[in-house]
Amino acid sequence: MKRLTVEAIEDPRGLRAFIRFPEILYQGDPCSVPPLRRDERARLCASNPFFAHANARLFLARWDREVVGRVVAIVDRWHLERWKDGAGFFDRSSGAVGSKPCSSKRPSERYGAWGTAGRNWDGSTRRTL
Repeated sequence: MKRLTVEAIEDPRGLRAFIRFPEILYQGDPCSVPPLRRDERARLCASNPFFAHANARLFLARWDREVVGRVVAIVDRWHLERWKDGAGFFDRSSGAVGSKPCSSKRPSERYGAWGTAGRNWDGSTRRTL
């Protein structure tokens, strides 16, 4: 039986899958240029100056064993101190199983229901904790 699971990334193998997911998602899209893996690793590394005032948790969505999405949840203490709004942030990349991304289409057309998951009416992903 196929099922969707969301798991926190706890090891280097999960981080590797997280970093490589956009390459798989946009494979075959002539308009896509994947980020350099080295840059993605540096952006997510604890030595990134952003993490001096923020915490992040990475997650992978899997359909059985196939990675079908990724999410990063972020709490930025500087933002909380400045705005006092209790906001947290998240960003995601995802693709419906069997979807074929094409940059000329809207996200909801590219990813089906996944494309708009987590979006507010204005398109932002801001959330209040």
